[in-house]
Amino acid sequence: MTDVEKQAAEAAAAKAEADAVAEKEKQQSKTYSEKDFKDVVQQRQELKAKLAAIEDAQKKADEEKKIGDGKINEVLKQREIELETIKKQLEEADKKAKAFEEQQGKIREQAISQLTDDKLKALASKLPGVDDVLEFVKIHTESKVTTFDDKTKKAVGKDGESPFKKLPNESFNQWQDRVAALKMK
Repeated sequence: MTDVEKQAAEAAAAKAEADAVAEKEKQQSKTYSEKDFKDVVQQRQELKAKLAAIEDAQKKADEEKKIGDGKINEVLKQREIELETIKKQLEEADKKAKAFEEQQGKIREQAISQLTDDKLKALASKLPGVDDVLEFVKIHTESKVTTFDDKTKKAVGKDGESPFKKLPNESFNQWQDRVAALKMK
């Protein structure tokens, strides 16, 4: 048996062992501890690394054999094909990344535009992530803002009326609870 055949046999054995571990996991319906899970994941990663190393060694041996047989042009063509494939995948990944960044930028700007206060807009634009901006905008646009009118020194809600005023169809107890909550803010 040659080295390449031995490596191929080892690769097949490693793959079979990984498949057996996966099948065993599927068949068992009991729950596992986190330690068991980590052990299985580590074992799977080790087997994948071993398989990748064997496949790389087999590929190198095949290339060396072709070069030894005078088929260097064939090896070069294969590598050029692999290089082109990788370049295409890189271009596709770049396109997707740019589209994602543009989408995130639009979402961010749309969320910031919902804010009315320039100070809040400036603060929101400094936040690093889109999720952070969305949460910030949500908090500042959904909450009922109570401000004080400088002339009358009375609390004024968004609609211009006092937030302490009893609402229609509101019981006395509900009104007291709401007023107490407003005073706590």
